[in-house]
Amino acid sequence: MIFLITGATHTGKTLLAQRLLEKYHYPYLSMDHIKMGLIRSGLTTLTPYDDDEMTAFLWPVIREIIKTAIENGQHLIVEGCYVPAGWQRDFPEEYRRQIRFVCLYFTESYIRSHDEAIRRYAGVIENRGEDADVDLDLLLKENRYYEKKHPDLAFIRSEARKISERNAGSKSIWLYYDCRGAVDNGFIQFLSDLNRKDGVERYYVYHESSTELIKKYDVDKERLLLFGEHRHQILFLCCDKIITAFIEDYNLIPFLKYYHGRVADMLHHEYTYVQHGVIHAYVPWKYMWIGNEADKVAISSSYEYDLFRDTYNYPENNLILSNMPRFSKNIKKDADINKKYILYAPSWRSWLVYMDDSGEWQSSRKRFEMSDFKKALDNIFYSE
Repeated sequence: MIFLITGATHTGKTLLAQRLLEKYHYPYLSMDHIKMGLIRSGLTTLTPYDDDEMTAFLWPVIREIIKTAIENGQHLIVEGCYVPAGWQRDFPEEYRRQIRFVCLYFTESYIRSHDEAIRRYAGVIENRGEDADVDLDLLLKENRYYEKKHPDLAFIRSEARKISERNAGSKSIWLYYDCRGAVDNGFIQFLSDLNRKDGVERYYVYHESSTELIKKYDVDKERLLLFGEHRHQILFLCCDKIITAFIEDYNLIPFLKYYHGRVADMLHHEYTYVQHGVIHAYVPWKYMWIGNEADKVAISSSYEYDLFRDTYNYPENNLILSNMPRFSKNIKKDADINKKYILYAPSWRSWLVYMDDSGEWQSSRKRFEMSDFKKALDNIFYSE
């Protein structure tokens, strides 16, 4: 039997390995010991902080040690963080049956409620030195990463199946997305739809970098999903519709690429793309009907309608001619609907913005008003 133990920092990997050694008397191999031996002997120029590079460098050695132990009929405990996602594909089925894999990580709620205990037991097995001081934000980030890197697919699939069976014929689940660091059309559409009484259970998926932006809005926390967390993974497998302002896989799918095929049989959702601006560029590799994730596209102009229908080969029934959510909310409620309004949204220009004291980009109305760019626009808008 091979025990392969990995996981986030300060979760007890070394402690678990030590307890297994004491109970079963199996030899114990630490990836950290091998790593430091290679670094201190000068056999690699990598440092202890080069995690991704160290995984690529170290895993082939660890993999072959495990294979050798299995072939020799020997027991072994292998512990460390340098285990890649999808490690299973490196072993034939008969080898995998002899590997007991354990990935340790904490949930966000556990970390926040047990912060002091995590710090207190940081050096229970080994002297960490300066590393014993736990950075809470780093700890949260790393544990979320491992939750996504090595998901418990059996548990996730089981929970998703229960929800699907419970909701069958009575309730639908919709997920709304933007991208990292942005609150865009996906969130505005989510706010607009949230209070509808139509039997739909709605959730907004946000990235860690968008946390402060989301806090500005009064939204029930139960309706917010942190990208990659267990709740997101489960609801992703049983949702009926995804509404997103960004169509790229890495913004939508809460699993690393290796696991996509292992959950594909459960996916049945429809993608609606609400974009984040008026599409004007010719980018067929991104928007062609064949090979595109988007089943339907919300468009804001007749130009886009013709582009998607005639160039990108979208069926007319899959094009939704409407305004963009974040533009609609800027039109006053008492506006004269008989008037024609022009909303001009220029592309981002670095000389029209500045960075505030908190490091956030802000627009400068004064710079815009005084610019030659504004004068040229006035000549267009106020011309006969």
